[in-house]
Amino acid sequence: MIFRKILFAFKKKKIKKECCIGERTKLCYPMSCVYDRSGSIVVGRDCIIYGSFVTQENGNIEIGDRVTIRYNTRVGAVNSIKIGNDVIISNNVTIYDNNNDPTDREKRRAICQNLSNAELWKWKYAVQAPVVIEDNVWIGERATILKGVRIGEGSIVAMGAIVTKDVPPNSIVAGNPAKVVKSLE
Repeated sequence: MIFRKILFAFKKKKIKKECCIGERTKLCYPMSCVYDRSGSIVVGRDCIIYGSFVTQENGNIEIGDRVTIRYNTRVGAVNSIKIGNDVIISNNVTIYDNNNDPTDREKRRAICQNLSNAELWKWKYAVQAPVVIEDNVWIGERATILKGVRIGEGSIVAMGAIVTKDVPPNSIVAGNPAKVVKSLE
């Protein structure tokens, strides 16, 4: 579903059974949610969401309270993505818990030889691992968070960083691949 105008949720509200938004959360255009099978998307209270969410298979996206997700940010789960409370995610950020496509070259060849077979494009065939973004994290514009990553509480991910490994709490990471450049303690 795509929201063409700002929607205000003043009480906990379910959008179908798979998508639930908390009190006073604002879903703002061009926000979108796409989910299939038994996946779910849960958004906490007092959030402002402009990003796009996709789940496949049993993928779950859980967003805490007072989270801001800005324009053109994409969050995709076939496994699990959990975003804590008081998190700021800037514009054009990408967060996926999977590779999107299989790394096995024969499976990729099968996709190319059967382009009309939508089943082969499913994320369930890709390598996957949960993503956790703990409380009070700030993710800068155009950053990418890859599968299996945990970003520790109070950390900052710099603009354009590619996060491939866990980020310790209270750290600033930058670069490709992202490395700790400063401790905030």
